[in-house]
Amino acid sequence: MALTAEEWRERWEAERLCLTADGDASRPWGNLTIRVHPDEQWLQVRLPTPLAHLSNTPGRVPTYRLACPVTFNHRAAEWAAQVASGAVAYTIWLDVDRGRWFLDASWRLPARPIPSLGELWQHPVVAIDVNADHLAGWVLNAAGNPLGAPRRFSLELDGLPTSTRDGRLRAAVAEIIQLAIRQGCHAIVVEDLAQRGSYQSLRHRDLAVQEDSGRGHQPIRPVCPNRIPSGTRRPRTVRGHPSALTDRR
Repeated sequence: MALTAEEWRERWEAERLCLTADGDASRPWGNLTIRVHPDEQWLQVRLPTPLAHLSNTPGRVPTYRLACPVTFNHRAAEWAAQVASGAVAYTIWLDVDRGRWFLDASWRLPARPIPSLGELWQHPVVAIDVNADHLAGWVLNAAGNPLGAPRRFSLELDGLPTSTRDGRLRAAVAEIIQLAIRQGCHAIVVEDLAQRGSYQSLRHRDLAVQEDSGRGHQPIRPVCPNRIPSGTRRPRTVRGHPSALTDRR
């Protein structure tokens, strides 16, 4: 639905009515500027010197405490544990459609060790190939043999603007990740593109090319880190699922 000039102005101004403060683990409740008490359910904001006269809390540091209670319903226990021991970043923002203010909290999760490629190969994986107009995926067991039927993910990018191409690629990758989750796969593996000159436009992505012919499926093996071509990304995780470059040598 089209917006009137007044509605557009209201949304434009609302986008700028926000306050963000990075977390600080050395400060009480994980933040110096915005603090929220998980038990007493109050929120207070530290005021700059020009606004110190608005302070409504005792003490030397000028702060303003809201009169309404502030609580979290989603992942409240995790948030409470985090503010007791670590940093929490907050953003206060206005939802124009609901006419309400909201508080977002975010924090860094503990780093999880990435399993070795040898450990990943002990479980099923999703092997991905890139073709001219689609991605081909196949679930493989630990021996490299296909399980079930192959999957096709449409990926027509020719002649489209960059933003549209990126959007379609993200959608295809999201489908592949969901397939890996459903099949209990521990990794998503792709073929090394470095030597495939005809697909230079995709060389910068963690994807691979494989001909869709009737030839027997060949097992895919990991590329050693010291053999990964210059400019190619190292193995990493995508939404918690390790991904790795592979080849067919």
